[in-house]
Amino acid sequence: MVEEINLGGNQIYELPDWMFELRNLKKLKISLNDLEDVPAAIAKATQLEELAFDSPVKKPLPKELGSLTKLKKLVVHEKIYGFPKELFELKNLEEIELNAPLIKTIPEDFKSLPKLKSFTLMQLWLSEKQVVLDVENILEILSKSSSLERLNLSDSMIKAIPKTITSLTGLKELILSTNQISTLPEQLFELKDLRVLDLSMNKIKEVPKGFEKLEKLQTLLLNANYSPKIQLQNLFKHSLKNLQKLDISSCETKIDIPETIIEFSSLKELDLDNNQIKHLPDAILNIALFNGYEI
Repeated sequence: MVEEINLGGNQIYELPDWMFELRNLKKLKISLNDLEDVPAAIAKATQLEELAFDSPVKKPLPKELGSLTKLKKLVVHEKIYGFPKELFELKNLEEIELNAPLIKTIPEDFKSLPKLKSFTLMQLWLSEKQVVLDVENILEILSKSSSLERLNLSDSMIKAIPKTITSLTGLKELILSTNQISTLPEQLFELKDLRVLDLSMNKIKEVPKGFEKLEKLQTLLLNANYSPKIQLQNLFKHSLKNLQKLDISSCETKIDIPETIIEFSSLKELDLDNNQIKHLPDAILNIALFNGYEI
């Protein structure tokens, strides 16, 4: 009884209908192939919970998706030419991932997905055509989805975080790596439930004051903010008692880690690689001994 099929990354240009008639099939990956369209027979795969495929060439996503009522995770690769209304009838959909969709924004209908917890949109700037995201509009639409906990807008040439980020009140993970963000708005620190914040590989000039407001933050990634070299002094003026992972590697910056890092009392992973650090405080050893890990 086959429950999972992974055919991703091949040269398949046609799929047999019988594949979609497998009664126990729950996970199907057919992305990164040579298919020009998704077979209409996909409508028969009614037990599917996870599906990954390439967007049809110069056609909207297939309306047959509406038959996959048990679908929880949907991954779509390549340029998207339209979203069918049937997609937004999938009331069990929890996770959507769009890779290189080359779209400016998303339809208002996204707000009608009651269980949507995770949304990923990565423009992937290796493509020839570049489309600038209307981040503010995307946030406005997603703010109407009360269940959203994770947002990933990496690799999308974003230059600024809109102040309206505060509208995503239930957000626990925010991933904005590999963009062109240079400053952090104070509104970012109003996301009180944030556990994971990934700002790696941006152009952040300075860590602002305000991180102490993120009392539940467990993972903070600031690595590879080296152009210009990020100023990190303010980071260690805060008491981030729940922070477990801190990555400031490859920032190529001069910094003296102060003894106040002892306030990061839950720290388990600390990456300082590729910087211009000349001295480490004893506080790091004390944290390491207390939490039972090695530096």
